[in-house]
Amino acid sequence: MAEAWLVQMEELFDTLEYAPEKRLKLAVLQLRDVAQRWWRGTSRILRDSGAVITWESFCEAFREEY
Repeated sequence: MAEAWLVQMEELFDTLEYAPEKRLKLAVLQLRDVAQRWWRGTSRILRDSGAVITWESFCEAFREEY
Protein backbone atom coordinates (compact mmCIF):
# COMPACT_ATOMS: atom_id res chain seq x y z
CA MET A 1 0.00 0.00 0.00
CA ALA A 2 2.73 2.48 0.96
CA GLU A 3 4.78 1.71 -2.11
CA ALA A 4 1.74 2.16 -4.37
CA TRP A 5 1.06 5.58 -2.82
CA LEU A 6 4.67 6.65 -3.34
CA VAL A 7 4.58 5.46 -6.96
CA GLN A 8 1.39 7.46 -7.54
CA MET A 9 3.02 10.53 -6.04
CA GLU A 10 6.10 10.09 -8.26
CA GLU A 11 3.87 9.77 -11.33
CA LEU A 12 2.04 12.95 -10.34
CA PHE A 13 5.32 14.80 -9.80
CA ASP A 14 6.65 13.68 -13.18
CA THR A 15 3.42 14.57 -14.99
CA LEU A 16 3.27 18.02 -13.42
CA GLU A 17 7.05 18.47 -13.70
CA TYR A 18 7.37 19.26 -10.01
CA ALA A 19 10.81 20.38 -8.93
CA PRO A 20 12.44 18.02 -6.41
CA GLU A 21 12.36 20.62 -3.64
CA LYS A 22 8.56 20.93 -3.95
CA ARG A 23 7.79 17.21 -3.90
CA LEU A 24 7.96 16.85 -0.14
CA LYS A 25 5.56 19.74 0.44
CA LEU A 26 2.96 18.36 -1.96
CA ALA A 27 3.24 14.84 -0.56
CA VAL A 28 2.79 16.05 3.01
CA LEU A 29 -0.33 17.95 1.95
CA GLN A 30 -1.79 14.65 0.73
CA LEU A 31 -1.38 12.87 4.08
CA ARG A 32 -4.51 12.29 6.16
CA ASP A 33 -5.37 11.29 9.71
CA VAL A 34 -2.90 8.77 11.17
CA ALA A 35 -0.33 9.37 8.43
CA GLN A 36 -0.51 13.12 9.01
CA ARG A 37 0.05 12.69 12.75
CA TRP A 38 2.87 10.24 12.07
CA TRP A 39 4.64 12.76 9.82
CA ARG A 40 4.27 15.61 12.29
CA GLY A 41 6.03 13.54 14.94
CA THR A 42 8.62 12.02 12.62
CA SER A 43 9.55 15.32 11.00
CA ARG A 44 9.96 16.91 14.43
CA ILE A 45 12.32 14.11 15.49
CA LEU A 46 14.30 14.41 12.26
CA ARG A 47 14.62 18.20 12.55
CA ASP A 48 15.61 17.98 16.22
CA SER A 49 18.37 15.51 15.29
CA GLY A 50 19.71 17.96 12.70
CA ALA A 51 18.68 15.91 9.68
CA VAL A 52 17.89 17.63 6.41
CA ILE A 53 14.44 16.48 5.35
CA THR A 54 14.17 15.73 1.65
CA TRP A 55 11.74 13.82 -0.53
CA GLU A 56 14.14 10.87 -0.37
CA SER A 57 14.34 10.91 3.43
CA PHE A 58 10.54 11.21 3.59
CA CYS A 59 10.19 8.14 1.33
CA GLU A 60 12.62 6.17 3.46
CA ALA A 61 10.78 7.01 6.69
CA PHE A 62 7.39 6.38 5.04
CA ARG A 63 8.46 2.93 3.84
CA GLU A 64 9.77 2.06 7.30
CA GLU A 65 6.48 3.08 8.93
CA TYR A 66 4.01 1.76 6.37
